[in-house]
Amino acid sequence: MKTLSYKGYTASLDFDLEGNYLFGKIQGINDVISFDGETPQEAKANFELMVDEYLDYCQKIGKQPDKSYSGTFNIRTTEEIHRRLSQKAFAEGVSLNKICELAFSQYLDNKTHSVTYIIQSPIPQYSNSFSSKLSNTYNYTASRS
Repeated sequence: MKTLSYKGYTASLDFDLEGNYLFGKIQGINDVISFDGETPQEAKANFELMVDEYLDYCQKIGKQPDKSYSGTFNIRTTEEIHRRLSQKAFAEGVSLNKICELAFSQYLDNKTHSVTYIIQSPIPQYSNSFSSKLSNTYNYTASRS
């Protein structure tokens, strides 16, 4: 899957092998906006056209268009990490949001880092042959440089 971006909107782009065409959907908004195309250029042009039409339609009916990224999201962590972060933020005279923003910025600006993903199996929402073959917990470490 590839992604496209235009005017602050991000869309997924996939390929249908049977129909031999590209299709996509704008991600991260409540409104459903999809598009397709026979070539990557056509799919990209249709994506941009759909964003422009969506923004025009919202303006026409007086609706605030959904935005993909509002800058607000929930983070789930352990009680211990939550407590320690809150205490550190208080001791330093900054908000917990500021501590998280600084940590995210440092992570994004760092040229090399490693993230470990833990995959539990079986994956309950999937019942295909791949997930049914998984029987243990796997650690997968990805490095970015």
